[in-house]
Amino acid sequence: AKMGRPKAENPKSSKISIRFTDEEYEQLKKCAAQNNQTITEAIRKGVRQLFETMQRNFAKSFPEWKGDGLCQ
Repeated sequence: AKMGRPKAENPKSSKISIRFTDEEYEQLKKCAAQNNQTITEAIRKGVRQLFETMQRNFAKSFPEWKGDGLCQ
């Protein structure tokens, strides 16, 4: 029998590197801590919110569009 960690259903295999100013990094750490999140969780949530906002704005601007809009 194989031992070890079970395979994730949706593995996170893509990795990026981001540079922040000291001020941005401190704001990010504070925001994550206030929401009991890791910095990674806070960034993922921010990206999801950005995509959702862009989708809503696209749908409002182009109600006749039948596709998925942006970022799909």
